[in-house]
Amino acid sequence: MVDTDFYVPDEKLDRFAVNYAPTPEGGMVVVDDPEASAYREPPKVEMGGSGLVATAGDYLRFAQMLANGGELGGVRILGPQTVALMMDNHLGSAYGPSPMSSLNLDMGMSEGMGYGLGGYSVTDTGLTGLPASPGTYGWGGAASTDFFVDPEENLVGMVLTQLLPTGTYPLRPTMEVLTYQAIVD
Repeated sequence: MVDTDFYVPDEKLDRFAVNYAPTPEGGMVVVDDPEASAYREPPKVEMGGSGLVATAGDYLRFAQMLANGGELGGVRILGPQTVALMMDNHLGSAYGPSPMSSLNLDMGMSEGMGYGLGGYSVTDTGLTGLPASPGTYGWGGAASTDFFVDPEENLVGMVLTQLLPTGTYPLRPTMEVLTYQAIVD
């Protein structure tokens, strides 16, 4: 993942995407122009939950590595048990069947989801309202970027829109439903 960092160096600025936001009139306005973006400078503190920038290719490599149980291109990056632990729900039954719903996430449905290590984990497909398999893992980022990994279907899905605020439109759940509807066994 050579194009993932907490800032975008000058030599890669020409590939840094613009972020947009909808206007009340139905149009779009630029809210983060690459030339003036805060991501042009290294942050004072690097925090994975607030500011990684990456290319679609790097993000897909990460998601595919998880889907492969920790391996990518014949190289073991994480152990399969580590990946399973990441993707499992760590909130437990004490928080009820939908612990993520209280967070009011901007990533679409959050009913029937627990929390793994660094992302959501589908615990009850009936409550999600989505056709994902139990154990599907994923997360959303800024600018309506989302990914999910469904190990049962051997499936990786991504939405990369560059639209702020996250959750403006139900992009991830819509894409997810259409993706699963296209699977023919």
